[in-house]
Amino acid sequence: MRLSFSSTRSARRLRTVGLAALASIGTWVSPVNGSADSVEFAARFTPDRLGASTTILVRFAVSAGGDAVPSPVREFSLRLPHGMGFGSTTLGLAVCSPSTLETFGLGACSPNSFMGFGRAEIEASVGATPIREPIDISTLMAPATDGHTAIDFYATGSKPLLAGLVFPGLLLAQGGPGSRAHIDLDMFIPPVAAWPGGPETAIAELESSFGPAGLTYYRHRHGRTVPYRPSGPTVPVSCPRGGFAVTGTFVFEDGTTAAPTAHVPCPVGGPVAKSPYRNDCAAGAVESPVEQGRRSEGLVVPSRGPRTQLREGYRPFQGCSHFDRGSKKV
Repeated sequence: MRLSFSSTRSARRLRTVGLAALASIGTWVSPVNGSADSVEFAARFTPDRLGASTTILVRFAVSAGGDAVPSPVREFSLRLPHGMGFGSTTLGLAVCSPSTLETFGLGACSPNSFMGFGRAEIEASVGATPIREPIDISTLMAPATDGHTAIDFYATGSKPLLAGLVFPGLLLAQGGPGSRAHIDLDMFIPPVAAWPGGPETAIAELESSFGPAGLTYYRHRHGRTVPYRPSGPTVPVSCPRGGFAVTGTFVFEDGTTAAPTAHVPCPVGGPVAKSPYRNDCAAGAVESPVEQGRRSEGLVVPSRGPRTQLREGYRPFQGCSHFDRGSKKV
């Protein structure tokens, strides 16, 4: 029997937490190169404690000025700070395929495949008047793509603007092990018409999470189904002067780009939370709970064909946890 799951309720609860957390810091405004558009960008960790499991909160808003609709975002890449740990996370113990989402919706996906929630405002021009519609976004673990950790973003809204679409994403690792490594979370947004034959839509605002806040996973223990909260990525064990740098890179349909950087404040006081699991691919490191669970249950993650072109200068690598199967800079 499949457990029921309400993504909308969890998204609303997380939205309240996320808005409060993001409101406590400023936003960074960046002009779009070669365009009159501008991007506001903010990021936050909650909780923000060195070495602790956390949820990453991100918000951005794209504006064109006046009543104009901005050029649609085609790719959004979130670069996390050096040393952000993914070796001990238990997010994404199950996968949900794009075909399942497109055919049956969120209700057909395991709760253990959810990795975050969010909301967005999409915009389209109808004559001289832009129209907006709010949509809910769910982030789920997807089948691996050529050895890379794949993520799907499922967007749902009311008709006519958006009934339910799947946007692909990838987790890509770059740099050396441990504190020298960082992770890129990429989202690829295909052209979406407001309705068949209608104007193209553009994301005007987006708020989203990646982490355990608002999530409930389930496991079987002694014949019972037990709920629990998964662990998320870990905050680096040291904070540079000026805070943790989180960069959002935007590629627009008209070829213009923007790359604002937000700085998450360093935690004030408190001990460093230590984990027995590895945050890098050092030889002899302890297996993460994800690896142990997948190995003990004989779980094989199905692979789907390539969905996107990897950015130039990246190659796949065999990591030591399901989040390390990204790509490494050469």
